[in-house]
Amino acid sequence: MTRSSPGTSADRREGYKRILTSRWAHWGFLALVMLGFMRGWLNGRLPASPRMEMVVQFATSWFVLDELRHGRFLTPWNPWEFGGFPWMRLLAWPLYATVALIGWMGIPMEQALKALAFVGFVASGVAMYEYVRILTGRWQAALVAGLVYMIAPYHIQTAVDWWEFVPFWALLPLPFLFYEWALRRPDRRARLLALSALCLGLFPWVSPERALVSAVWFAAYAALRELARVVRRETAFGGAVVRLAVVGVGAAVVAIGMVLPAAMELKYLGAYHMRASTGGAATALLADYSASPALLWGALIRRVGIPVDTATLPTIWKSFGGLFAWYLGWPVLGLAALGLAQLRRQRGAWVVALLGALALWMAFGPTVPINPFQALPLFKTLIPFRGLMLVVFALAVLAGLGMMTLERIMRRVPLNVGLALAVVVIVADFRPAGGVFGAQESYFTRDERAAYAFLTEQSGQWRLWEPASQNQVRYAASYSLPLAPVPRFSGHWVEGAPIRTWELLDWGDLNAALDILSVRYAMLRKADPQYGDLRAAAEAVGFVQVAWDSDTVQVLERPEHRPFALLRSTAATEDPVGGEVAYLRESPTRIRVKAAPEAQSLLVVSEGWYPHWRAFVDGALAAVERVDGVLMGVRLEPGTHEVLLVYEEPAVFGAVRLVSAAATLALVAVAVGNSEFQARRGVRGRST
Repeated sequence: MTRSSPGTSADRREGYKRILTSRWAHWGFLALVMLGFMRGWLNGRLPASPRMEMVVQFATSWFVLDELRHGRFLTPWNPWEFGGFPWMRLLAWPLYATVALIGWMGIPMEQALKALAFVGFVASGVAMYEYVRILTGRWQAALVAGLVYMIAPYHIQTAVDWWEFVPFWALLPLPFLFYEWALRRPDRRARLLALSALCLGLFPWVSPERALVSAVWFAAYAALRELARVVRRETAFGGAVVRLAVVGVGAAVVAIGMVLPAAMELKYLGAYHMRASTGGAATALLADYSASPALLWGALIRRVGIPVDTATLPTIWKSFGGLFAWYLGWPVLGLAALGLAQLRRQRGAWVVALLGALALWMAFGPTVPINPFQALPLFKTLIPFRGLMLVVFALAVLAGLGMMTLERIMRRVPLNVGLALAVVVIVADFRPAGGVFGAQESYFTRDERAAYAFLTEQSGQWRLWEPASQNQVRYAASYSLPLAPVPRFSGHWVEGAPIRTWELLDWGDLNAALDILSVRYAMLRKADPQYGDLRAAAEAVGFVQVAWDSDTVQVLERPEHRPFALLRSTAATEDPVGGEVAYLRESPTRIRVKAAPEAQSLLVVSEGWYPHWRAFVDGALAAVERVDGVLMGVRLEPGTHEVLLVYEEPAVFGAVRLVSAAATLALVAVAVGNSEFQARRGVRGRST
């Protein structure tokens, strides 16, 4: 028998086989699929989505960028909306800081978002691929799972609108991956447990909104996996407890820098009323934000061309551009059903399936007769459809397992042929989800730009109100800050507003709110379907002068508006007090007022009251009172005074952030150091 020489067709075929079965080839395939889905963004135009909610985040990124340009970084108080609010409490500020830093280096934020989104989507597919490859040892199952997870319509359509979910989807499988790997690799266990703890601890830093549910689900997953191993006598009970404690404590310390400040101050924020601690969310509201059985079934039958009566579905179906966002996929559901046959053979997969079923139950919210999650603290007021992300997670894993069942069923057909067919069908079935990657030339018309330019030229102390009936207009208006850097009456992210301001804007009298927050101008779009009603409402509360006008945009002025600082009598009559007042905002966290009251008075400053504001009158510490329910006030004696208002966070916040940073570095050191130690010992990693 003649030995094949190097370079023969047999060698080439073997080389091609090694390439096609390599991780790099599979990761590259996922990247190519994602490029196809993001086809609407592969241009120089501005990224857009059906709801345009994504541009709201540009406004927050612009705030950080503006601070960088002024030599400041991560200023804890945002003065642009609601009369000011503590923006770092509930927002994933590390992500906004990242985008701002990219913009600071000269790269447009809109284009940076496109690149970051692509990397995040591909990373999510890769993370799921690696997790299922660890679970099953089969790259075919891993490739299908990674593909499903990456391009699931729910994943794409929620993440495109609110882009902090993109990196969160990539992060979500990683604690599961490293924990499973740790159970299989005793020689690298310390390293892998450290990585699992680090990724889990980063959950609230990347997406506070989804961190709670996901962290609880991971804790349940790890506990059930360890319990099963103890029952099968694969490990000692003490060892299982130690592993769980290491990951749990490590993650908690990493997360504390974000979690503790938010937990300590939730009662001061609008989110307290909207969800979480109060437990007062109405059942009807939660039902409107539930992935009900009717909603999911409606999306499935709509996909095959059967008409659906949308009037009977929860209103959330409209939020992401239609029913397709809630489509779970007939091919994926079919593969997942086949994957159930593998649960007895695959370690950990049964836990994923169980937790996926519980996540679906949670996502149903109050739309099903019995839902235990509606009786649990915190969970009962979370928006139920958030649980659908864990449903997609479980479906991706089960779909990968379904490939293994197909191999057993179709023994006469090469597995890779079945894999190719499954991939083509899944991509074709989910392809319409790529329609949310839209683009447009500009977020604002020429008239809107001209109106913002007019507003920028106006002097004085005032805020701008932009009433609109369409969410898309309100979202885009939030990103007009670079065009018109003037304070705003309201904003999109109202949950982060101080609680009294939130109550005033949501429940209070509009005229009183506009007066208290010193609103001078109202900007209306004439193309708004409710333009007539909006203008009538504006005129009714004092916007009676037309300050600027065009064919499509109109700016109305309120002649009588409160200045940002005024003197008021301390008597019950609240009459004005004579005397000069000069207001100067030195920075987002410093306001200086020179006042010369003629009598004992209360200096009222149009800035949202919050516990961490401190007042100094002529250098001496003074009390800050809450005035008109939402503003700050300082008592003054007759005479000339200089009042300095300073926003100072408690020292504990800086301390816990340092603790988080130290814990992060320690876990990274354990991961890297353990790897190097093993390398020195000559222990080589096995490929799973």
